[in-house]
Order: sequence, then structure tokens, then C-alpha cells
Amino acid sequence: MVNCKDLGILEERIEYTVEPHCVAIWTLKADRRVETSLYEAEQAYLPCYNDLGMNPKQVRYAVSSNCSGGIKVAYLGGRPENYAQWKDVYSDKGGEYKMAVAYCAERDCRLEVTVNGKKRVVSVKSSGGKDRVASIVLPIELKAGYNDIRMGNAYSWAPDIDCFTLTKE
Repeated sequence: MVNCKDLGILEERIEYTVEPHCVAIWTLKADRRVETSLYEAEQAYLPCYNDLGMNPKQVRYAVSSNCSGGIKVAYLGGRPENYAQWKDVYSDKGGEYKMAVAYCAERDCRLEVTVNGKKRVVSVKSSGGKDRVASIVLPIELKAGYNDIRMGNAYSWAPDIDCFTLTKE
């Protein structure tokens, strides 16, 4: 059964409760495109993800009530190909941004953040527990249009990632 209805004019955000075994599909019309400021880890492409459950330390989505959306990505890193990637980070005009990365880490570790092929390694302090969220702020430069952002650690475990936010400088 298909039900169609007009939700009217919505501003800022859309919230809608979907019943079990149902789906909601929207057609959106706008006067202009706005830049997204929040990127959730669970929206990232994870090239090493599989849902077979054979490896207990396989990159995966993990429930964490303190994280935005209640989910984080755990077990990133340990090898170069085990990263989280956002291929569609849009900037209208490009330029300098502050990137705030929300993470969970039981101990100090390193995080590799690559923006459009330019990698930097940052030291990340323990957040105080695997479900306690902390954040670091990095200056980054985005080009106009779509940008590619990756997070991981080629040689050791990266922190669990909750999300990141972008603020234009």
C-alpha cells in the first residue's frame, strides 16, 4: 500500500517516525543548496566492512548511547585500507573550515585525516572510555564542489568515530 501526502513547508530539518517494515521517501524542492554541517560516521563508506561476523575486531557499526544518532564506527585502522570515507562533502565556494571530529577512545591514539588526498596525522587523547565522547578540532581546506574525506590509521587502531562537523572560517 502506498500513501502519499504533502508534509507542507519544512525548514531547517525533517523529522518523521517510520513504522516497522515501512519506508519513507521524500521529494525535496529548494531554492538553493545549503552546505551540510554534520556528517555521521554511519554514513561513511567502509571498504573493509562485512556483516559475516567472522572477525570480532572487524570494522563495524556499534551502538553507543552517547553518540549522535546512537551509533559509532568501531575498529577503524590497523591497515591502510581500513578507513571511513565520505566522498560527497560539499562546499559551495571552498575555503578554510574548522572540522570538529567526535570520537571515543579508551587510550591515546592517532588518527589519520585525509582531505582530497592531503593526509595529516593527529594525536588523539583518551576520551575516558569506549562510550565517552570527546572531540578534536582541525583546520582543513575544502575545494568548491565535492570533497573526499577519509579517517583511519594505516598502522594501528584509530579511535571510534561518531561524527564530524564543519564550520566555515
